[in-house]
Amino acid sequence: MEQPQQETVERYSRQMVLGCFGVESQRCLSRARVLVVGAGGLGCPAAMYLAGAGVGALCLLDRHGDCVERSNLHRQIAYNDAVVGVDKAEALAQFVRNLNPRCDVQRLDSKQHGVGICAANAEQMVQGFDVVLDCTDNVMSRYVLSDACALQKVPLVSGAAIGTDGQLSVYCSSGAKDDDTPCYRCVHPVAPPQHCVGSCDSAGVLGPVPGIIGTLQAIEAIKVICGASFVGAEPLRRKMLLFDAMDCSFRTMKLRARNSACIACSSNSTSTQNRITRVNEYDYDAFLMGDSAGDSAAAAPAIAPESRGPLPSRIEALEFSRISNESTLLVDVRPNTHFQMCHLPGAMNVPLTDLSSAERVRDIQHEMDRRSRGEAQSSTLYIICRRGNDSQKAARKLSETGLFHRVVDIMGGLSAWSDQVDPTFPKY
Repeated sequence: MEQPQQETVERYSRQMVLGCFGVESQRCLSRARVLVVGAGGLGCPAAMYLAGAGVGALCLLDRHGDCVERSNLHRQIAYNDAVVGVDKAEALAQFVRNLNPRCDVQRLDSKQHGVGICAANAEQMVQGFDVVLDCTDNVMSRYVLSDACALQKVPLVSGAAIGTDGQLSVYCSSGAKDDDTPCYRCVHPVAPPQHCVGSCDSAGVLGPVPGIIGTLQAIEAIKVICGASFVGAEPLRRKMLLFDAMDCSFRTMKLRARNSACIACSSNSTSTQNRITRVNEYDYDAFLMGDSAGDSAAAAPAIAPESRGPLPSRIEALEFSRISNESTLLVDVRPNTHFQMCHLPGAMNVPLTDLSSAERVRDIQHEMDRRSRGEAQSSTLYIICRRGNDSQKAARKLSETGLFHRVVDIMGGLSAWSDQVDPTFPKY
């Protein structure tokens, strides 16, 4: 067997001396091509450790226009203040090149191929890779990536982290005769309701949690790449690892084998009616709305337009800053943890979820009466949230009670306040 070069030994000796790993596993890594989709909290540690381990080629793909923000820095550790505003994939690629110049690092141009990973480009994107890492944070991407990998017979290492929890699994068969690894769709044949799906942006995340999961994704990718040469290593096929930071516990759940009726990865001829033969021809929007057959009726709103109450008024944040005074009641409908971080002076915090409580609505009414003192302008109730989405729901809900003379939603929420009124107000 030919001996490794001097630089290879000096750089990777600490893992090559492992009896279970050795020179052959290192050679497997040096020949491997890996695609990391997502350059955030999961993608950063995964890419860093794969490059450090000696992967031959590493391709990075993130949403076009997704740039580093200061709110990313507590968990996306490849970035710092100097690269705030820089394209994430480009910043991560440069970090990894500096970490290991021997790794061929490429940033896939998401602008050329579409907005990040999508049904139109997914199969083309995953072709030719030994393993793909799903480091995204949305349901659409998970199904699209899994379906593409299933069709192209590329193993998929999928990680997720939110709040203080994380999970990890290896999906999609490599095409080997005895490989019964399920795809993501086998395990989750029905898409979760949109209101049940959170993200780090909306639900928050403890910084080290995605770091742990992303690092474990790198380990799983290494095991998949090295195969039998990594003696005794067992990838998380047909298993799901669950991590809970609250008690620092790890649990492993067994997953069922590949579903013989799966429309993405099964070759069972009895399920060909809705089979996915090309990812770019499947209606993911209909599927995620709960209509796997593509019936447009499923897209109809749950509440008929005629049953809705009158639309509340909307104003710009700048306009609100001009007309508000001490008697103005502003209800901030963000969760209390958000309110404690930052809020406008005099605002009353009633989270959106609390508006189903008649008692909390009465609290708003009593505070409204206390502040108005018969003044016509003060009889207007103003609603604000983080970015102007939840405030619309809250304004409609409060308007429909009929208890308030006028309900006004502030467009763009506190983010718009920071842009239009006070640039020192934190955006997060």
